[in-house]
Formats: sequence, structure tokens, C-alpha cells
Amino acid sequence: MKLLVVNYYYPQVGTSHGYRWGELCNELAKNGVEVDYLTSRCPFERVTVEGINLIEVGPKVRSSFVEGHKVGNGVKQGLKKNLGILGLINKRLKMLYRFFYWPDGLWFWFFPLISWYILNRGREYDAVITYSPTMVSHLFGLVFKINRGERIHWLADYGDPFSISYNMQPNNFRLYKRLNEKIECYIFDKADSVSFTNEETVSGYKKIHCLPKAMILNHAVNIDDYYVGKNHKGKKILRIAYVGGLHEGIREPYEPLRVLEAVAGIFDMHNKKLKVDMYGPLNGLEVGSEILTHHGKVSKCAAVDVVRGNNILLNIENKNCVMSPSKIVEYLATGKPIINYYYEEPHELFSKAAEYDGWVFNFNSDTNPENLYRFINKLDSFVAVTKSDVSTFLQDYENSYLAKKIMRIIFR
Repeated sequence: MKLLVVNYYYPQVGTSHGYRWGELCNELAKNGVEVDYLTSRCPFERVTVEGINLIEVGPKVRSSFVEGHKVGNGVKQGLKKNLGILGLINKRLKMLYRFFYWPDGLWFWFFPLISWYILNRGREYDAVITYSPTMVSHLFGLVFKINRGERIHWLADYGDPFSISYNMQPNNFRLYKRLNEKIECYIFDKADSVSFTNEETVSGYKKIHCLPKAMILNHAVNIDDYYVGKNHKGKKILRIAYVGGLHEGIREPYEPLRVLEAVAGIFDMHNKKLKVDMYGPLNGLEVGSEILTHHGKVSKCAAVDVVRGNNILLNIENKNCVMSPSKIVEYLATGKPIINYYYEEPHELFSKAAEYDGWVFNFNSDTNPENLYRFINKLDSFVAVTKSDVSTFLQDYENSYLAKKIMRIIFR
């Protein structure tokens, strides 16, 4: 069984986008699948596993986009911000560039992909999987499928939506909205299978597209990497960790912090301290609070250590956005207590997990801080959810399960 995977991201580039298919391909290789993984060119040497042939094409990814790479010091960054007229010209040129590019900021990767295909037309595959973002991967899949026809099975997988991503637009919708929809409709027609990470994205697409081939390919997690099964107890300072990016209008921290500040006030009256540690990019948001420490962006490995090592985990759900982040299942895989801030309704998994004693507390801006205080204060008496219960709860999200599901789909 020979498989071609086309994904701009692979560890150490692209964090969750890279690790998702990196881990799934590891499982596929364990099941005897020969994997050619077509990806971007990393400036540093990557580590692969047996059974995966990594093929890097295109220009090298900038070092600052490689996980674990430190971006220099603040002096250099400060100089960049104070270039006067040159800085203003550069800013205007970037705005003009972003106004016109299509299908997204990685448009240039299409040409190295096509060049690779022309030079390797003799390679035979039983299936091809393309992953978006970037949409360039699906455009390559379209070319590949048109040329190979019924000889291969094409699975187009989506980590993020494209033509319905109104709040995080991949390109200028004022120019390209109709083109986006037409191209995507053509992809849906030509692909043998189309997969998304949740039902909300499928429902969003069905409003503008017919999707007879749509299916759910859940976020993937290896429970062994995350499960802890114990908690730090008896400390006078309780630390709550949030891991992930923040986005204006989609995932903002202001309301959750307001509620947590009220809870911290209750802890103060009982001679205890409540602190919140945030890890991840702010993406232009200004966040400040006496109980908050922002640690900046961290690598995937460091993020795993954070969620395993803290007392309680904080999740902030998306609003005005159909996508759901992979950290939902990563948080749950730890078996640790989670407080989840939601807007309209909690995510289905968090609603179900709240039925377990002490696992998840769902709250919003109307939640009485006393109720959240009682949940957090039970930490000393909390008995961690067993690994067996976590595995049963997340069985449809484990890497091994998803790899076998993929094999049934593409090699049938």
C-alpha cells in the first residue's frame, strides 16, 4: 500500500497542523503503509520514522517559523519597528500584497509541487491525502486526481475551513469569495472523500455546498503522551494554565479573566492565591491582569509539559467560528481538572466530561464565581479520572483508531 501525503506542515513546522498528520502517518507506517510525505523545506534537519519518506520542496521555511527556534532579542525586533519611512512603506506593501494574493499566504508553494509532480510522474500511488491549510495542497490534489483518474483514491482533509472562514479569511473575500466557493465546490466534486474535524464545519459548508462525501476525521491524540493521573496538592498557590493562541473576535480572554479575578478574590479571603499562566501568541491583543502571567509562544513539546504539569487547565472556546482547536482533546487526555469558558453552549465533549465528578466545569460570563471557586477548591480531594476512562471517552480520537479508519477509507 503506497500513500502520498501532501501537507505544507510537518514537525517541527506548523505545530498542531504538522503534528496531526505527522502522528497519523507514524501510525499508518506501523500498519504497513509506505508513506511519501510531501512538505515544505525546513532549514534544520528533521527526524522521521521508519516507513515515512519525507520529501521537501520549495523555498526554506523561515527559521522563526520553526518550532523551538528563538527569534533573537528585543533590540533587533525594536529596530525593525522604528525604521521610519521605510517601515511605513514596507507596511503598505504588505497590505497591498495581502489584498491580492490567492488562495492564501502560501500560494507560492503550488509551483514547487507541480514541478515535483512533473519530474515524478512515473511514481505510482494507491491513494493521495491532501491537507488544508494551505489550500494549495488541495489544488495540487486536484491536478493529481485529474491526471491519475480512478487509479487512486483522493482524500481532501481540512484542519481549518476555507471558503466559509469569514472571521479568519485566508484571502480577500471582497475579491475572491465567489472564486473560493467555485474552486472548493470543484474540489468536493473531484475528491473521493472529504473530511473535517467537527460537525459544525460540515453544517457550515452544507449551507453553500452539496457535500455527499463529507465525513468527520476527528482531532488526533496519543493519550500516553498526555495522561498524568495525579495532581499537585496542598499548595497555597493554585496555578491555572491556558495553552494556545488568542484571536480578536474569536478567542478573547477578557471575560474569562474577569470571572477568574473574582474567584481569585475569594481565594484571597481564605489565604490562598490563584494565578493564571498563559502560553501562546496574543496576535495583537492587549491582555493584562494582576493574576495573569503571559509566557509567550512555546514549542509543542513544551506545551505538553505545561498541560501535564499544572493544577488546572483553562480552555476558552471559539465564538463566531466553526473550527475547534485540537487542544480540546489534548486537555481531556490528561485526565486533569478543566475549567471551560463557553459562549452559547459548551463543546459537546466538555458537556459530556462535566458528568464525571471533578473533571470539567463549564462557565460563562453569568457564572457565579462562588460555584467556580468550589470546583477549584476541591482540587485537594480530586481523584483523577482513570486512564481507562479517558481512553474509553476519547477512543474515537486516538491516533491508532483514526489511522485504521483512514486505511479503511482510502484502500477499500
